[in-house]
Amino acid sequence: MDVTGFQFGRGFLVRLGIFVLITLAFPFFVASVIELSGARNVGGASGAVALVLGAYLKPLIYLLFVCSMFRISRNRARSMGISGWIGICIPLLILGDISFGMTFGSFWAVGFSLGVMSVSVPGSLLAALIACATLSFLPEFEEPMEARTENLYVLWKGFLFVLLGFALVSILPSLWLLVFGLSGRGVISLLMKAVMYLKMVVLYPFLPLIGFAIVSALLVRESKRPRTGGTIGRPETINRPMFGKHAPK
Repeated sequence: MDVTGFQFGRGFLVRLGIFVLITLAFPFFVASVIELSGARNVGGASGAVALVLGAYLKPLIYLLFVCSMFRISRNRARSMGISGWIGICIPLLILGDISFGMTFGSFWAVGFSLGVMSVSVPGSLLAALIACATLSFLPEFEEPMEARTENLYVLWKGFLFVLLGFALVSILPSLWLLVFGLSGRGVISLLMKAVMYLKMVVLYPFLPLIGFAIVSALLVRESKRPRTGGTIGRPETINRPMFGKHAPK
């Protein structure tokens, strides 16, 4: 199914808007449940209800938001003539900030019970926003990219994959505990320390996000320029996907 840039941007904004509205309304929903259940009149019950609702419903809400982006992002990438895996990077980036999605707007004990002591800048979510904006403004590549556009696209993919790597590593401890329990927690602890050191070196998330945003803007601007006849000598190498052949639409 072909998805235009306008359709993709509109679809993403609708999904994001619904998620934001639910997040803003969630505290009022919790307060209503506490009031209707009579937990307010029982010592400690209000906090317990808020904790249970936040710990179980907020992850579900965030995962629904992530899942809703898979198909539309993949179809948009394929419609542009690039690999569908580029589109799938977007929901994976959003998934990388699931701890932010679970704790933002929740009862404070939700973050405490999940081991999230503070809400940090949602770098992966911001990267997904930049990627969505880029795919919305880029045209469909019905002809081979010109050399400058291709070079910017390769650089753009580099930033995308680096940010995706940070996103996936950030959820690795949770996945490890879910699959393997407490076994091997020392290895995970060492890995997370190494990742934290790397983040400090590259000034994550600010420096990578600024670079990603700049390259995205340059790529969009270059793609809007009038064509000058295409690349010379190697048209078969242009617009090649990172993950192998293009999947059929």
